[in-house]
Amino acid sequence: MNSKEDKAIAVILIGSQLIIGYCQRVKISLLGGANLLIIKLIGNSIESMNDNNISDGTNELSGDREPESVMIKPIFFNYHEFSEVYYSDISQFVEFKGHSEDETICITHFPNVYAELGSSESQNTRIVRIPRRFETTIEYPSFSNVLPGAEPAAMVNDDDGMEFVPHGIYDDDNQYFGYSSVSPLSIYLTQEQFEEIVETINKHCKELYSVTTAYNLIDFFLETVTLTLWRWVAKRVYPNPLYKIDDYVDHINNSDLFKDRCIKLIHPRDSGFLSLDFQIPKPHN
Repeated sequence: MNSKEDKAIAVILIGSQLIIGYCQRVKISLLGGANLLIIKLIGNSIESMNDNNISDGTNELSGDREPESVMIKPIFFNYHEFSEVYYSDISQFVEFKGHSEDETICITHFPNVYAELGSSESQNTRIVRIPRRFETTIEYPSFSNVLPGAEPAAMVNDDDGMEFVPHGIYDDDNQYFGYSSVSPLSIYLTQEQFEEIVETINKHCKELYSVTTAYNLIDFFLETVTLTLWRWVAKRVYPNPLYKIDDYVDHINNSDLFKDRCIKLIHPRDSGFLSLDFQIPKPHN
C-alpha cells in the first residue's frame, strides 16, 4: 500500500482506540459493534483506494493497462469441502489408488464431533457443514441458504446433476463420496425446506447480533440508565433472541420431518456460529 493508504488506516486505528477506550470507561456492551465498524471502515477505505488505483485501468507501478480480470470478484463456494484424487473406487472396495483430475471426489460430509467418540451415534452419523456468507454481512452470522452443490462455484458433475451419487471410498472408516459438491443432505431435504430453515436461523442471528436491531438498542439504553441492573430483569421480561434459536432448533429436531428421516440440526452455538451443521445418517452405496 502507498503512503496515503497507510495514513488513512493509521487515522482509523487511532480513532478506533478512542472509541474502544470510551466504551470501556462507560462500561457499555457495544465493543463488538465498535470493532465491526472499525473493520468495515478499514475495508471500505482500502477498497475505495484500490478502486481509485484501477478505475483508469492502469498499473500504478508500470503505467501499463491492467487486464480486465482484476475486476472479477470472487465466486462463493462451500469452503468446508475439499477434493481428493487418492481413494478407492466403489467397484474395487478398499483398494486405494490415485485418479485423474476428471475423477476427483469431493469430501462433503465429516465425522460427527458432537457425538461421544466411539459411540454408536458417532460411528453411524456424519455432519454436513453449511458455510457462512461473509460477503453478505460481517455484523452477524449469515449462513448459505442453498444446498451444498448449488453454490455459484460448486464442483459439478453433469451425469449426477443435483443428486448425491457415491463414486469413491475415502477416510479411515471407509466413507462414501461423490464427484460433485452435492452432499447427502440433499437426500433428506429439498431446497425449499432447507432454505426455510436457514432463513429462520439467519433472521434470529440478525436480531441477536446486529447492533442496530430494536432488541439491542432497547437493551443498551435500559442497561445504561439502570447502571446494568436491567440485565437481571431482562431475562424475565424481554426474551433474548438466543432463546428463540434454542426453541427453533428444538422445534425442528422434534418435527416429523427430521424424526422420520433421522436427521438433526446442531445448534449453531455448538459450532461457535462458524457453520450451520446438520447431522445425517452415514451414507451407504
